[in-house]
Amino acid sequence: MSQEHVELVRSAYEAYNRRDVEAVMGCFDPEIDWHVPDSLPWGDHVRGLEAMGRFFEGLRPHLGDDHQVAVDELIDAGDRVVALVHHRGTAPGGARYDVPAIMLWTVAGGQLSALYEQLDTLSMARATETAPSAA
Repeated sequence: MSQEHVELVRSAYEAYNRRDVEAVMGCFDPEIDWHVPDSLPWGDHVRGLEAMGRFFEGLRPHLGDDHQVAVDELIDAGDRVVALVHHRGTAPGGARYDVPAIMLWTVAGGQLSALYEQLDTLSMARATETAPSAA
């Protein structure tokens, strides 16, 4: 069963990278619990698909149009999957970034029910600090 969990996580990243919102959201439990460090301007703790939609919409002003999550390794951990990844792209101010992250996914009922992410927030914030402010 856990190889299926690894493939579910992989499919979510693939869908995100090709901007297939419907496919990404289809991987998530309706009550997904999502944690991204709140030391980042877009960091947040959100719950549920509607909140996830707003979270994803809020990324572009910070991470740019070409943000990708490059998967280095997915590690089976039973009902969890550890993802070693890199956030890569071009911030709106033109700075390129390539920041490693660790994401811990929880799988329940064949869907992704939780995410806890840790990354080098200082490197990410510096790379994306030229993002335009909301007016």
